[in-house]
Amino acid sequence: MEMSTPHPGGMHTHGMGGSDEPDFHGMLLFGQNTAYLSHLPMFSMPTHRYQVIMEVMLDNAGNDEWASVVKDREQTGTRMYSFTPTENFVLPDLVSPDLQHPPLDSFPGTIFRGHFEPNHFEPRGKEIISSVVAHVKNIVQFNKFASHPQAPSNLQYFLFGKGQELFLAHVITSPPDFDHVLGVQVAGHQFSDAQLGHAMVVSFPGRTNDPNDKLKQQELLTGKIQISGQDGPQSLEVQVATGKEYYFETRDLAK
Repeated sequence: MEMSTPHPGGMHTHGMGGSDEPDFHGMLLFGQNTAYLSHLPMFSMPTHRYQVIMEVMLDNAGNDEWASVVKDREQTGTRMYSFTPTENFVLPDLVSPDLQHPPLDSFPGTIFRGHFEPNHFEPRGKEIISSVVAHVKNIVQFNKFASHPQAPSNLQYFLFGKGQELFLAHVITSPPDFDHVLGVQVAGHQFSDAQLGHAMVVSFPGRTNDPNDKLKQQELLTGKIQISGQDGPQSLEVQVATGKEYYFETRDLAK
């Protein structure tokens, strides 16, 4: 799913990428009141072995373009929108720990209605907004896939969002796996924006970590989530009502 065609620019800064080289990183673009980007990972290429979700502001000549994307989606009914950077960069530079080289906080790109490549969740789409700069407001989740991970015994998703706008993104661990993002409502606990700003893992007992057992739209089910408290981590049971599906992919995570 990641284009291999070289793109100009994208000098390697001095982040956590180690031997990572600058590369093209296509992303899912989703949300309603808030814009989020989710990196579309691959196990087969070292520079793409990362699950990254971030809150962004989309600037085009001083204008925030997110309202235009939301309006386009309402008019066309398109499920997926994507973002293609026009400069290569190193994903770990987004979370660089080197004070002399601060984290990468913006990158230019193009917004597509649909997918930027054919034969995926949405057919190959159409470029709708060019010359956009994605300004990173918050890194919700950043994870490099382990070389020898322990597969979860139950189906797991990351919960994140802001206010009443919540999302679940499947926790990706090892091949074969799947990428899945959908909207959600949660009852049983009131989460703060500070908590929702950093992905929390929700487990679904009785559901296997298999694409055939993934969460479906308009489901009502019970999940278990751990949150930090004054007395240490607390395990909570929450009621989950799934909503719109923004993305689902298995092929790029098959090996």
